Amino acid sequence: MPLDTSEILKNWAETIAVALAGAWTAWLFFYERRAHFPSLDGDLKIESTAISDGLNAVSVCARWNNRGKFPIKLNKDECSVLVFKLDANLPKGPLVLNDEMALQKLTLFSDVTVLEQGHKAYFEHTSFWIKDQYIYFAGD
Repeated sequence: MPLDTSEILKNWAETIAVALAGAWTAWLFFYERRAHFPSLDGDLKIESTAISDGLNAVSVCARWNNRGKFPIKLNKDECSVLVFKLDANLPKGPLVLNDEMALQKLTLFSDVTVLEQGHKAYFEHTSFWIKDQYIYFAGD
């Protein structure tokens, strides 16, 4: 029994409608809902400038921006930069560091900071070091 042209068109229309509805649902579920999550964006720069023989100014600059629709809590204990003094005669192999070895811990906030939607946070710290080598590590 051959299918009628109208029945073939009806079956194709139903198939296309179901496929479009599935694609639209997937778009809403996977992509659109990301806009409702907190979205932290930012950068961390560490720059060293020689001031005189053996004296360097090291600046740590951090910028954060909340691009999401909900507030984000930035905890001072979870946002830090650790400063380590390097030995003049480093052994070959991997560099092993732990928090107890840190010479200084730069906390990027004074307390828990809440970034509202569209708000920005900025931190800058400058240190002066003489004739030694240091490494800065952005910890969590």
